[in-house]
Order: sequence, then structure tokens, then C-alpha cells
Amino acid sequence: MRRLSGVAVALVAVLGTSAVSAGTAASAAPAGVQPWTQISPSTAIAGQSAGLLRTSDGRLHVVWASHDGTAGYSLHYSTLGKTALLSTAAIVHGWRSVSFYPRLVPTASGGIRMIFTGADGVSASPYDNSAMYSATSGKAGQTWALATGSMSQTTLLPATDTAAAAETDGTPVAGWKSGASFAYHAGLDSTSPATAPDQSVSAGTGAVVVGPAMVRDSHGGIWAGWFDNSFAASQGYYVVRILPTLTKLLRAPKSGGANIGNNQPLESVALA
Repeated sequence: MRRLSGVAVALVAVLGTSAVSAGTAASAAPAGVQPWTQISPSTAIAGQSAGLLRTSDGRLHVVWASHDGTAGYSLHYSTLGKTALLSTAAIVHGWRSVSFYPRLVPTASGGIRMIFTGADGVSASPYDNSAMYSATSGKAGQTWALATGSMSQTTLLPATDTAAAAETDGTPVAGWKSGASFAYHAGLDSTSPATAPDQSVSAGTGAVVVGPAMVRDSHGGIWAGWFDNSFAASQGYYVVRILPTLTKLLRAPKSGGANIGNNQPLESVALA
């Protein structure tokens, strides 16, 4: 129960989509259930998706975006213990744009990597082409540093509908919607944009990929899932293993179609 409560704390507080205030939730919480904790002021961004990661010490780490008016955009982290907010601060700030779907994955050393897109607005900066970037921190999640290089050859990536995972050896894998395809890039290149090409999986002619998510299975394989929001016969939920080798695209039975109501999740597909 504590794990589910921690996730709810982060999502409700960051996205601000609940009509119930933190104070009301705290007073109404049943005995033994951890009340919600507010971890941000208004972010002025509707429909964003916070990145979540629980480290081996039991702490829940959250990253979230904020529109700061004339000051631009920023990405922030928050670290929660079992009963309280332990720390929160900005990772990057004053950028021209940032990802509304930042994602967290573990590093090989037990630390944390944030994978995100955006543009810092600085002429000739390697972080100004809206490629996929990353920033890293130790397990405590309190001190962050931008990583050199990028994780996409493609630039001008979408601010939403991105995903990430990490291979067993800590190699990060970034993914994003790309029209009728799901695109991905494994590993951090030293250049921005990346020299190594991106890879992609076609979702089929006329498909509309939304809400992609990624996960690593118990054998080390990296899987991607998404919803095809085409309103056509192909509409529905799909999964595919992309690493170490690409497998056949699989569709969840009766998850959509021309004569079935739209099940579009309006958020990242739940994949575990």
C-alpha cells in the first residue's frame, strides 16, 4: 500500500489534477494510509507526466516540469521518504522549452538518470536542438549534472509522449512517438545530436502512436508499449520487445478497433 500511496502523492501534487486539496486528503485519509504530500506549487502546465523512480533505499524520486512565465521553463526533482518530502530543487531552469514527460531510470552505479528533451535557448549550445538529453545524480537525488552528448540523432523531439528504460548494464534507452512509428535510441552519444542513428518500429500504415512506455523484463530485454489512437481498425494497445533483438509487434486482444470505444489513456500506457 505504501508504494501505491507514494505514486499517488507524486502524481496528484505535481500535476494538480485532483479537485481534493492536500489538506483535505490528509484529514480524510483512513487510518494506516499515508496522506498526500504537496511537492510543488502550480506548474502552469496542463497534461504533463511526472517521472518516477524508487531507489534501493526506499525513497521515491520524482521529476517534473514547470512553466515559469517570462523566466522560461524548468525541470525539478523531489525526493520523498516514507512520511515526508525530503528535498526539492531545480535541475535545469531558464530554458526555452523542456520535456513535459521527463523520465527517470537507474544508472549502473545505483544512481539516477533523468532523460528529457528541450532547448536551453543559448545560441550554438549543444542543449539547444531539442534532442534527447540526460542528467545524472547519485542515489540521494540531490545533486544533478547535465551529461555531455545526447540520446537521439533526431532533433525537435516532442515535449510529450516520450519514454525511457535502462538495460541491465545501465545503458539508457530513450523512446518517443514519431507519427506512425515508435522511435528509440540506445546509449549516450558524445555529440548533440547523436552520430549513431535512431531506430524505429512501424506501428502500421495510418497508425497514431500515443502514450509510449518502456520497461525491462527479468531477462534484460527492453519492451515498448503504446496506444494506437487512429480511430481505425488498428486502434488498440501494442507491445514489442526492441532490445536486444526486435520481436513481432503484439496487439492486446479487444483493446480497440473501428467498432470499439476509444480507450486512449491520455497518459503513458501502464507497462510493467
